[in-house]
Amino acid sequence: MEALIAYLRSLLDLSPRQGWIFLLIGSAMLTLVHLGAISKDEIAAGWLALFWLSAVSGAMILLVSAGAEVWGALQNKRAEKAKAIGARKAEEDAVRSAEILTGSNAALLRQLLLRGEQRISDMEVYQLYKKNIIRLAGDARSGVYEIVDPVWDDRERLIRVLETRMRERHR
Repeated sequence: MEALIAYLRSLLDLSPRQGWIFLLIGSAMLTLVHLGAISKDEIAAGWLALFWLSAVSGAMILLVSAGAEVWGALQNKRAEKAKAIGARKAEEDAVRSAEILTGSNAALLRQLLLRGEQRISDMEVYQLYKKNIIRLAGDARSGVYEIVDPVWDDRERLIRVLETRMRERHR
């Protein structure tokens, strides 16, 4: 469908503005002929056909342009929806990853959550970064990380889960 719309639009590189011009001129001339302002006897049959061709061509250009706009809007909406679904899945994965941490990673996340600061600038957080529990805050050169929002928002429960897990390991 995209290829067809692109082909039709690029056929003569016609814009919606040109479509309106063709449609209005062709329609105006046909209206003048129909109302009798221009006598059918005074114009050649070729001119009448040209007026019709102009009006129909203008309408077709507008139709193709409108179709391209609608198709583009639908594609953008689909892309945004897919991106939102991917982001939501990544957030859910981050919380799941945080819940099953063990050993030093669990202790580190617990410590970071208890500290009460979402932004972090320690290099020891790389394992949490690989598990999408933290992400770079800003550009890569800053070296500042932050705990992802779903984990941060669920920090009270995660602290309890991690403390329970750490107590169970020390038994």
